[in-house]
Amino acid sequence: MNAEQQHRKMVMAFGGDLKDEYIGAGKPSYRKISDTISYSPATISRAFAGKTLPQWPFVDAFLRYCGRSEEEIVQWRGRWATIMKVASLGDAEINPDIFAPPAVDPDDVAPTGKHAKQTGSRECQRCGVAVLNTEVHQQWHDEAPRLTQIHAV
Repeated sequence: MNAEQQHRKMVMAFGGDLKDEYIGAGKPSYRKISDTISYSPATISRAFAGKTLPQWPFVDAFLRYCGRSEEEIVQWRGRWATIMKVASLGDAEINPDIFAPPAVDPDDVAPTGKHAKQTGSRECQRCGVAVLNTEVHQQWHDEAPRLTQIHAV
């Protein structure tokens, strides 16, 4: 399987899991969610469709709306970052078993959006994740391509 195919598969699953979170939150109207998290109903619908990966600030806001804990959000962020990493591989042949979410230290990341302002974090220009420790986060970006090449088929 090449990276592009794997990416599409992962994005579709991610959208489906966001939809499951929505169902778990009682299926509120998209308008109600929109009014709370400041993203349009169309953006919400696109995120659930699984055709494109939503930006991290949307995912973060949506998961908070659904009542997810900080630890759960960090896990989702790791999964989102993995999907972004796969997207960067183009059409390279890969072994899909290597894409376990990266280990993420909650002390090295912080919420995005309005929560980021409260923590003093910075948004990564490469992947959109808010980070507290930019040096550690940059090391992750530097290592990710090398690790992927090691595990490529």
